[in-house]
Amino acid sequence: SDDDDADEEADATGPPKKRSAGSVVVEQREAARVVAAHGEAEDALAGLVRGGRIVGLTKGQFSLLDLIRAALGHTGPADVIVSTWTTGIRDAENAALLVERGAIKSLRLMTDRSFPTRQPDYCRRVCELFGSDAIVATRTHAKFALIWNERWSVVIRSSMNLNRNPRFEQFDLDDSPDLLAFFRAFVDDVAGTHRHGVN
Repeated sequence: SDDDDADEEADATGPPKKRSAGSVVVEQREAARVVAAHGEAEDALAGLVRGGRIVGLTKGQFSLLDLIRAALGHTGPADVIVSTWTTGIRDAENAALLVERGAIKSLRLMTDRSFPTRQPDYCRRVCELFGSDAIVATRTHAKFALIWNERWSVVIRSSMNLNRNPRFEQFDLDDSPDLLAFFRAFVDDVAGTHRHGVN
């Protein structure tokens, strides 16, 4: 079942078995730009450079989708993977606009498997916009975005869902091929063992 696939296996004689994608990446970085973001997402990412890191706290004035849009302003057209617990119709339609305008070359969404029953109308609209094959339903609460092309390898980890939420939020952004490869391997691993679409 999906439950069994999503969990690490454990017994009394040893530690949990790790998924083939691994579980930890440790990486040395020279420096990080730390921001207490009072403006918009574009302001928070204003100092983004190749190979850089930005660590930020917000008051909820922008969303993960806003961060993705701001990052695309630096990277140019890129492939995107988003993992989120939930998404709304407006967020999905705004993401679809980025696809239509060529800012996003391809989009894959990994979302919690409860999404179709919690928000059936939202889920139906997401499928209309991106197709069922672009959606991986699993048991997840992880929130991250991967943005990459031939020059950039951006990984955003965040407490935010795609939608804006007027509460304190945090995010970490790295331009790192190693981190990107780590997260992409995880998504590919999950996609290979879980159903695509939401039917």
